[in-house]
Amino acid sequence: MKNIFILFLAFILISSDKNKDLNDNFRKAIIDYQIAYPIPTSKQTKKRKYAYSVVFYQKNNDTCFYVVRSSTGTDREFNFWGMYLDEELKSTIVGDDENLSSKMVYNKKRNKELEKFYFFDKDGPEMFPPMYRYLVKNRDVELIKIDTISENWER
Repeated sequence: MKNIFILFLAFILISSDKNKDLNDNFRKAIIDYQIAYPIPTSKQTKKRKYAYSVVFYQKNNDTCFYVVRSSTGTDREFNFWGMYLDEELKSTIVGDDENLSSKMVYNKKRNKELEKFYFFDKDGPEMFPPMYRYLVKNRDVELIKIDTISENWER
């Protein structure tokens, strides 16, 4: 009986880690941004395909990323992963040309949801809301800057 319990517990632990695509701190930073800048629901915005773009980059020797909401889509040529979404996390794509996201993204996937977000309007109907920039230290993230790109964005 004890062996069956241990096997059952091991199965549960393996199953829960198997579905984990994103580091918890990284995921929380994205969700916090999504709460601050939700996808608009007006009649004008219903035809747009909103997603949250997360892009990794290196500044000096530090790994950084930014999060911004976009309604314009992305080009197939960019190295975006995703779509990452669930009950809490809204449509999120991750760009990482230099493989800097290995401590934050555990499962680099491309699925049919990402294909729906490739460019449909290169000019873009929306001015971007503020962009949040983060610094990655080990497996922690720290908000380092909020860039206001435009004052005229969909709320």
